[in-house]
Amino acid sequence: MDQPVLQKSPKTFSDMLRVRFKGILDPIGAFLNKIGLTPNAMTLIGLAGHIGAAYLLARGEMLWGGVV
Repeated sequence: MDQPVLQKSPKTFSDMLRVRFKGILDPIGAFLNKIGLTPNAMTLIGLAGHIGAAYLLARGEMLWGGVV
């Protein structure tokens, strides 16, 4: 007798989010890969954004620091 196939449920919150948003994130990731943007480049872009936000916050520009 064949055993029924059980689907594994996500074990952690991040696994659950990964399953839930797969349809949105996979095409975005494929596009970024297609244009040649590497994970290291994304990290550097994020770092530059955080440095810019920190600068604005230090100057008292709370709104723009939050937007950046």
